[in-house]
Amino acid sequence: QRVGEMVQRLQLDGLLILVDGTDAEAIAQGAEGIPSECFAIHADLLARLKTFVQTGDRVLFKAAHSVGLDRVVNQFRAEF
Repeated sequence: QRVGEMVQRLQLDGLLILVDGTDAEAIAQGAEGIPSECFAIHADLLARLKTFVQTGDRVLFKAAHSVGLDRVVNQFRAEF
């Protein structure tokens, strides 16, 4: 939930969440009013990033190491 609250404070344009179940719901609730999407599969998040992010955008990635977000980030950087 704190992640979602930080998204609100930073006035980010969107929140893409890579996590399972209730954790995703709590994060999205904390970011109430910010468009949020939840993903359980790394490839699905990567595909969405490719359509969501535009040249000049700044992207904040935040996750516990166990989620494996680094794989998504590395692949995204290689393909963007």
